Amino acid sequence: SFREDTDTSESILRLEGSRDRGPLTMDAAIEGAFNSLDSNVALEENGVPADVPGSDAEVEEQRLEGSIGTTWRRDSELALETSLRIETSTLRQRGDTVSSESFVYVKPRLALTRDWGESVQVRAEIQRDVGQLDFADFVATASLDTSDVTAGAVSLRPPQAWVASAAFERRFSSGGAVVIGLAHELIDDVVDHVLIEQDGELFDAVGNIGNGTRTTLTLEVGLPLTPLGWPGARFTSSVAWRDSHVTDPTTGEGRRISGDELVEGELALTGEQWGGKLGWG
Repeated sequence: SFREDTDTSESILRLEGSRDRGPLTMDAAIEGAFNSLDSNVALEENGVPADVPGSDAEVEEQRLEGSIGTTWRRDSELALETSLRIETSTLRQRGDTVSSESFVYVKPRLALTRDWGESVQVRAEIQRDVGQLDFADFVATASLDTSDVTAGAVSLRPPQAWVASAAFERRFSSGGAVVIGLAHELIDDVVDHVLIEQDGELFDAVGNIGNGTRTTLTLEVGLPLTPLGWPGARFTSSVAWRDSHVTDPTTGEGRRISGDELVEGELALTGEQWGGKLGWG
């Protein structure tokens, strides 16, 4: 049997403002967040309590971020965006694990957008990105149908990455569009699976496993089928080809980052009939 009692909360306060000076727009923002989790879980096997790391977890995060940015536009064809964000956070754990860690991250961003008429747009961007932790990773879980037990994370740090991306968008007069995107990430502190040993037993858990890379190619298509003789119908698709690499902490061998599928996406065919009275998909 497995029992879990978890309370979570999230509070965010954000203030922002902007000002235009001709072709230049300046903006600034400050955001504060407080996240907490209080969880207690119990696992029994044949009536005997089983000790699992992360059964008693209390986690608090205090985060403060300030940002300044500018956007410069030349006519309606060229736009240059720059911004700088500084994030500070403190993460405290109590329960099975007692720890307190503070982080400071500097996150610059530079983006360039170029339009050729109303049909073609090219975008390029480079930025420093910091992910947010999933508090559920700190809590032990058990899957009774497969007998899999996952321990709670210990001293987890958010992943950080330098991300360079580019996109080409072609819009059609019929209302359709095709977007091709390419992004490459250099990731620090990849969050993935690790092994935890306690009292001679091994548990699967979530932890930081070092540096990794990820390259993603995306194709998005939206085409109305009215010009093909199918009034009210529309075809849309979003497909991503993703290649990632990280060194497995247990085997020492290279592999994809957990959860990264080589190809994933969706295709959709939707439409309306009788003046919008009937919708189908």
